[in-house]
Amino acid sequence: MCLSDKVKAEAFSLIGLDSLKYENMGNGQEYTHYLNLSYAISEFIRELVTIKAQRAKEFEDKAISDFAASLMPSMHVYLHCHEFGVFYTLARLHKLGLSVNSVATYHATLPGRASGHQSLQKIRQNDSTWDPKVPENLARLEALSINADVVTAVGDSTRKEVKLFYGIDSIVVRNGIDNNGLGISMEKKKKCREKIQTFLSENMQKLYGGVPIPSKRILPVFSISRIEIENKGYPDLLDSLMLLDRMVKLQIAAGQQDEDIRVVCFIIAAHGPKSNVPEGFPLKLPDEILQGEEIRLQRMIKERQLEPAQIITGRRHVTAVLYPQWISDHDGGLNMNSDELMAGCIAGIFPSRYEPFLLTGLEAGKEATPSIVSKVCGFSDALASIKRLVMGMGGVIVVDNIDLPYNEMVCDYALAMDYFLDTYIDDKVKYSLLCQEANLLAKEMNWLSPTKEYYELLTGVCIVQEEEEN
Repeated sequence: MCLSDKVKAEAFSLIGLDSLKYENMGNGQEYTHYLNLSYAISEFIRELVTIKAQRAKEFEDKAISDFAASLMPSMHVYLHCHEFGVFYTLARLHKLGLSVNSVATYHATLPGRASGHQSLQKIRQNDSTWDPKVPENLARLEALSINADVVTAVGDSTRKEVKLFYGIDSIVVRNGIDNNGLGISMEKKKKCREKIQTFLSENMQKLYGGVPIPSKRILPVFSISRIEIENKGYPDLLDSLMLLDRMVKLQIAAGQQDEDIRVVCFIIAAHGPKSNVPEGFPLKLPDEILQGEEIRLQRMIKERQLEPAQIITGRRHVTAVLYPQWISDHDGGLNMNSDELMAGCIAGIFPSRYEPFLLTGLEAGKEATPSIVSKVCGFSDALASIKRLVMGMGGVIVVDNIDLPYNEMVCDYALAMDYFLDTYIDDKVKYSLLCQEANLLAKEMNWLSPTKEYYELLTGVCIVQEEEEN
């Protein structure tokens, strides 16, 4: 019998994990990997916890053994398990009677991810049934978080999922972002924005002809996520872009905006990196390089007549540009890293219908780019505590996509985009304050606070801030 088989046999003996069934599922290799990984971690911890007793046994004389043991330091382990892949570690240590202080963290639940944007409805209706797409074997591992001393979730919706689907109580400890490089560089933003504007102006002229669009009249915004069309709210975004187009046209007709204003929304979502992109990508986007949900998303853009060619003819003043690529400084399109693209855009929009936290919104704030986020996002509650630099609508706008009717929600997305665009055009000082406010949120949402909370949960030791001591 190989070690992996012994691990599976022990797991069945300890907690009834039916590996014979689970390893023969479509994702059986993934299940086996997580089980073996958890076993290895727990074995390492077992060695640490029992090392004192094991070393003492090396001496046959009991007095010498006791003396040697007295000289050795006691070992105690504090274990923080992120995600279900290592939750079997907690169960095995518990069954072996090994004492460790432990925390298990959920960034989402497997049943919640499978239900996606419908998970909110399940929470409202207290419907704990699982979607047929839930991988039973991995969900069985995920439920083992119950063996932790404390279970945490990155947001309130995730906390509710954990309770609904597994019956496990948890507390919220939010996510964060890297605290490095959070200063604002308006020069970087200007340089990156001009690069995007020049790229769009020149390539639209090459691809579509017509009267060139002045680069400075092109206003870029962006959205970026995994390519989960409904979960990420892309139908809502596209509908709001259509409404924004009507608003811009009315402003032009009323003499409130220049006739050559064009809004370009990059929708950055891809199944994976592409190496065969044509010149002019992503404005030039042949069907043959698209795959899976990229095809459907591009079709949705064309059905709404939001493709880039429409703004050359003047039919549209707002366009959606699908960017199905892992963005980098050599992606064949803008050739910009994510921080540069975010810095160069006037605003980011994240209309997710299912979003445990939304780190990308904070990454935009790190680049001092204002953003629009849906209420369902895990960090939206934190906005109430940040310092406001601008009265009224601030640098991060939350749109209620939970309680509002669909038409009102789409209107709010469009109005929020229009607010940022108008402020950028008409009031550079106020726009700069909006950028600072978005950056301030990112600064406050660093890893210092959650790390402190995790440390206190694991050790029971309260960290007192210097200002509190004084």
